[in-house]
Amino acid sequence: MCPERYGRWTLSVALLLAFMTTVLTTSCAGNTSFNKAYASIDRSHGAGRLLADLVRMDQDYPDRFVLKHEIGVLYLQQGGPALAAPYLERALTLAGRSTTASDRATLYGGLAIVAYSRGDFPKAVEYGKKALDVKVGEAPAFGFITGRALLAQDKQKEALAYLDAAWAVARASMSAEDYRAYARALESSGRNLDLIAVLDSYESAFPYEPGLGLMQSAAYERLGDFDASVLAAFKEAEYATAYGASRGTYIQGNLSAIRKKLDDKEFNPTGAGKSALDAVTAFAGSDWAGAERMFERRAGSGTFEKYLLLSARIEAGHAAAADLDTFAALQPSLRSLPPYYYRLYAGFRTLGGQGTDRLADLLESAINLAPRTDASSFYRRELASTLGLAPADGVHLLTKAELSVAADRAASTGESGLLEPLVGVLELKDNRATLMAVGILRAFARDARHRPFFVDRLRSAKGRTRERLEYILAH
Repeated sequence: MCPERYGRWTLSVALLLAFMTTVLTTSCAGNTSFNKAYASIDRSHGAGRLLADLVRMDQDYPDRFVLKHEIGVLYLQQGGPALAAPYLERALTLAGRSTTASDRATLYGGLAIVAYSRGDFPKAVEYGKKALDVKVGEAPAFGFITGRALLAQDKQKEALAYLDAAWAVARASMSAEDYRAYARALESSGRNLDLIAVLDSYESAFPYEPGLGLMQSAAYERLGDFDASVLAAFKEAEYATAYGASRGTYIQGNLSAIRKKLDDKEFNPTGAGKSALDAVTAFAGSDWAGAERMFERRAGSGTFEKYLLLSARIEAGHAAAADLDTFAALQPSLRSLPPYYYRLYAGFRTLGGQGTDRLADLLESAINLAPRTDASSFYRRELASTLGLAPADGVHLLTKAELSVAADRAASTGESGLLEPLVGVLELKDNRATLMAVGILRAFARDARHRPFFVDRLRSAKGRTRERLEYILAH
């Protein structure tokens, strides 16, 4: 797994729950005008809007604990410990006997996160322990930041005690950074079974991260489970290929090196791992029927092995409706793997019974995950065909997500040129991408800042693009 990212912070679920409790239950001291103003804050438009409203209110009421606390927590939620710091530090001075236990726990925990972001690890431990000393349900989640701060001081034994305790009762609150730190500590301490459990939980909670499969593979190898080790190593290869970070020839070379290692009688006297290696080698070589037979014989129960078996069955043209139902159910664990969505599309396309939008959505999911890979170019050609276009039109197609992102960037920057890819879609025959592009561009054409861009593009436009630009400018 990649090194910890110190610039990005994720507020724990426990902290958020405590924050919501504070918002709903705190009895604000002070005058009626503050109570009325605070109660009237609209919380239905998202954290960004709420934060802006609260900061403005703070100018009029600068000494209110509940306001400082909420602003600090929201800044942490948005990944800004430096922005949160002055609000939480002031909240600490404003806290009194009437401050609830939940508020104290989240205040100390938030200050621990701030101290950690500054590299002040002793202070982070101090505040983390204070949060944990408040015996409320929100407190145990701060064992993770406390453990991480101890790890940063090379106090691994003490850190693991805090991390273990937090893992036992507050794992749902873990951030990706918590998982990384805990995994590295478990690996260093030789606790391989615990490491595997933590990595499995990470994989269920967050998108796949490069290096995860290799860490799992090494842990299984240390435990002597060579089949699981081979499968985890191949999982790393499958993701690397999907994202354009590896090629088939490189993977085949690595598989040959693994085979040589497994053939070493001194290292592997029982010949373990070879059935898994044979199966993934067939899969990597696109021997779909062979891979299907070998995975069937293995009858593995792990999610990734099921993915390999059903992928081979789909590619071989042997998948039945029940197979696709099982394959579709794997989505939560494989949501970061582009070929998963492509193969689900391919299976549904072969069996029939699925609407165009469903098939197109699957292809767009594959494209959105890795939009600039060679595989993505193939997926775009498939998407074009699915939408009734020529495969060559795929190069001009944008997914719904890509259309939205381009529009958002143009709106936030005022750069009309960022709309150019949407204009490129206008030449295609009617399809859902073109219809969405027309709708977005019509909205921009009403804005005086962007209208000259469309007028200029109309001068050189031809064919369908010209017709649609005329329509966009006329409405």
